[in-house]
Amino acid sequence: ALPIFFGSVVLFLVLSKRVGGIHGREIFLSISKVLTASLVMGAVVWGSSHWIRSWAGVGHTGRLLDLALSIPLGVVVLYGMCTLLKVSELELATRSILGPVMRRFK
Repeated sequence: ALPIFFGSVVLFLVLSKRVGGIHGREIFLSISKVLTASLVMGAVVWGSSHWIRSWAGVGHTGRLLDLALSIPLGVVVLYGMCTLLKVSELELATRSILGPVMRRFK
């Protein structure tokens, strides 16, 4: 993953120089917001998973309960954090995901 990251950074810099700028500050700000939201989501999901496993055990039922609760919780926390941090791409992603579903119900 590290070589891919550095390769992406080099390609970004080369493309930016050739094109004459590609809004690097806006991209960095957006990535920073999403990274912050992801770190908060990861911490919350880790905490909930740890709590559920200590309460329900690590057997089949405990694992199933962990998945059934931690995954939706993670989605809600990530969406909430992105909303709180005003991630501009959130509206586009929401429309892309929910658009086809909402059209079926019209």
